[in-house]
Amino acid sequence: MSKMDPSRRRLLRGLSATLAPFILPCGALIPNLSLAAAPGRWQRMLILVELQGGNDGLNTLVPYRDDAYRALRPTLGLPVDQLVTITGEAALHSALTPLISTWEAGELAIVQGIGYERPNHSHFRSIEIWDAASGSDEVIPEGWVSRLFAAHHPPSGDADGVIFGRPVLGPLLPTATGDSQAPRRFVVMDSVKNFTRRGLALPANQATTAETPALQHLLTTQAIAGQVAQGVAEDLKKLEGNEALEKRLAAFPQHGFGKQCAELARLLAADSRIAVAKLSLGGFDTHVNQLGTHARLLGELASGLAALRTFAKEQGLWDRLVIASYSEFGRRAGENKSAGTDHGTAAPHFVLGGQIAGGVKGEAPSLTQLQAGDLIHTMPMQRYIGSLAKETWGLTETLPALDRYPPLRLIA
Repeated sequence: MSKMDPSRRRLLRGLSATLAPFILPCGALIPNLSLAAAPGRWQRMLILVELQGGNDGLNTLVPYRDDAYRALRPTLGLPVDQLVTITGEAALHSALTPLISTWEAGELAIVQGIGYERPNHSHFRSIEIWDAASGSDEVIPEGWVSRLFAAHHPPSGDADGVIFGRPVLGPLLPTATGDSQAPRRFVVMDSVKNFTRRGLALPANQATTAETPALQHLLTTQAIAGQVAQGVAEDLKKLEGNEALEKRLAAFPQHGFGKQCAELARLLAADSRIAVAKLSLGGFDTHVNQLGTHARLLGELASGLAALRTFAKEQGLWDRLVIASYSEFGRRAGENKSAGTDHGTAAPHFVLGGQIAGGVKGEAPSLTQLQAGDLIHTMPMQRYIGSLAKETWGLTETLPALDRYPPLRLIA
């Protein structure tokens, strides 16, 4: 894997925020490039949900019968009346109650103990490792979704991917901007309507050659934004005058994450052709006074996803969605002296969808065999990501680093 100059990598990450209303392209703009699409189930949409800051897995999927849990967390250990039991050994935080109907329907899988070898406690570095699906000793400048799409060329749609919420591409971070063989269109939206309005004011097929690579990148970004906006605008015409839909979307939870889910629901209702979406929910870096903050965040996550599930089922689209959470790391096994938890390692993650084979997957990390206070992961992060890629899109091969691991059989 070629290495990107660190200054260029910082530029790309910074531009993802600067150009948040538009997009960061992966490759030069070649609107009618003919590429053979890899066989697969590309009609499915993978929805990645970043729990930014490092979610505390032990107070999400709680080993409530393990005495070591109470010993490690004398004040943060959740009492039974704040839990929803799902197995003989594990329970969910009660703030996740909106997801219980999904669990009972067999449409929610919980994958335990996800992490990677030689874990890193830095937010910035650990999320780079997750975004690239790399080893902790590798620096791979492209996101795993971007690399996968460059290799497999999914059929062209309105956009290759959309990002709501935190304007960071993460797994969609593009490959070298000069790669004309596999242009990717990853769109950052604050809202669907605002993006479309602004994008339609931009040239959709700008072919100007700039004097510098940086300026060329900006011109290409503008051109692709205009092109994508045109496609989305055509889709939105189907929704014009649909007051019932507007009322339905307004009924989504009104917190930030709920609004992201509502914007994604608008694209679903418009039948926009998109293979991957990224949502984000921040605030999980709970070093101090964790209990209230963590309960609120889990409640926002659960209510937003529950609303999205209900809407997708109403639209007949639930079977086409695979929703998967991820976070840069979990928290330490024991609580700290500030009624919080510090940066840790392994954590569970959720996978939801109409075709998901529900249940708890994998092995819970030991609470008595720790490594310097950290949980020892039992599920390689690369196996989790590889399973999402293979099973969502029906691929026999993804990326070499992911194909070493057998799929988890997340999809029934």
